[in-house]
Amino acid sequence: MEISDDAVIFSKDDLTLNGNGTLNILSAGNAVSSKDDLTVTGGIYKISCSADAFEAHDSIAINDGTFDFTCRNGLEAEDTDDDTVGWIC
Repeated sequence: MEISDDAVIFSKDDLTLNGNGTLNILSAGNAVSSKDDLTVTGGIYKISCSADAFEAHDSIAINDGTFDFTCRNGLEAEDTDDDTVGWIC
């Protein structure tokens, strides 16, 4: 199996996950990835992956939700070119 740099859910722009439902992801790579900001406003997330559960280039902001991660990194936000981004709150 070839592992992609992308993820099961991938966005080249900002990505917001919200709602009251449950999202189940099983991935051989990353689960959810945004090349900009990733925002979570609610929901239940059950993720099993070999890389990052939530990955973003600029930021990860979590307002609410329930999380069950089995992975290398639960949350990963990093920009090696710009110190003003790459934060998690």
